[in-house]
Amino acid sequence: MKVVLNSATAVSAGISPISIPRPRPRFFPPSFSVMSIATTCATSARLSRCSRGNIVAPAGASFLRCETASPRRSICSILPSPASTAPSAPVAQRWGGMAEPQRLLWRVRPAEDGLTALEWLQRRLAIAPTAYLRQLLKKGRLRHTSGEAVNETDLLAVGDELSLSAGERLRPFLPDAKGAGVEILFEDETALVVAKPAGLALHAGVGHEEDHLLRRVETLLKQRHLPYRPFPVHRLDVGTSGPVLFAKGRASAATYGRYFMERQVEKHYLALVTGDFPDQGELSTPVPVEGRLRPSLSRYVRLAAVPGWSLLDLDLQSGRTHQLRRQLADAGHPIAADRRYGGKVCTMLERPFLHAFSLTFPNSDSEGERISVLLPLPDELQEALPDAMRQQLIEENAAFMI
Repeated sequence: MKVVLNSATAVSAGISPISIPRPRPRFFPPSFSVMSIATTCATSARLSRCSRGNIVAPAGASFLRCETASPRRSICSILPSPASTAPSAPVAQRWGGMAEPQRLLWRVRPAEDGLTALEWLQRRLAIAPTAYLRQLLKKGRLRHTSGEAVNETDLLAVGDELSLSAGERLRPFLPDAKGAGVEILFEDETALVVAKPAGLALHAGVGHEEDHLLRRVETLLKQRHLPYRPFPVHRLDVGTSGPVLFAKGRASAATYGRYFMERQVEKHYLALVTGDFPDQGELSTPVPVEGRLRPSLSRYVRLAAVPGWSLLDLDLQSGRTHQLRRQLADAGHPIAADRRYGGKVCTMLERPFLHAFSLTFPNSDSEGERISVLLPLPDELQEALPDAMRQQLIEENAAFMI
């Protein structure tokens, strides 16, 4: 069995993640273990490679933050931070949200340990020309926060904090840059998994005629001179973030489409909802599809709770449009900031608090193997968590808070 945990180095052969010995962190899909997988990765037998011939080290949820410090606080206006709370670390932001465009900060994550500086930049800036990245390194634009320049062949270690200074030419290559950026989470010969940010449509549509995720992926493959036509084999709502699997070519699309039809694909979502939830259970209210009610099933596990709020891990068993949003609203626990279905308004949060954070699917090249991709919570959602809940998750090393 092959497992990719937001990293091409997270690959194991012949071992079911369920059978790997504990410890297992509390906050992760019940179907596999983060810490155990990470341990198993040390004996990787196979590595996926991209068209450049380099090991794919997925970008994941990059830890990018502003140079200008601002206090972490609860964005939900109905749960204000205590007046005594002292400012802490700078607010983490996604690509393209920097207050100072010419200077960016990153932290090297465990999945990126041991990459050279050039390989690391190739993962972060997937469509940037390699010659341009080498030029940045040659000019000393990438530095440790201590001020030491990073060379092309320098090996990076977990926890390294890096600073990149660059001009306006960098903007089109950032994953959130309109019409260009793609954040790669996993790639092999038949499939490409990329991160869809909230607010970006999957396909062309009203208001999204020019910029959508499919066009960005098409642009990426064209710039790599690859002959594949990408086909998204599942969907996410415009307001939902998370990994999306694209098949390379029609034959691969048919294969992965069959996996979804046969329910061999496992998807887990995180949702912050109003009210107190039981520890675990099912949501089975029918969902309307083309004017008719259709059976729908979602399973949930409560991960954390504070008065008035619960954070749920939701396992989607059927794929109806707005299924989770409808079922949670019908249960009297709408998703935070989901205006369409009655969610409580959260200051500065313009999207529903719904994030697809893991995707597990069969490896089409090796029978019996499965690939798991994890995408932690986007920074704007981490910031929207009530303070007490966020602190609890950080202290317990929740995998989706990386």
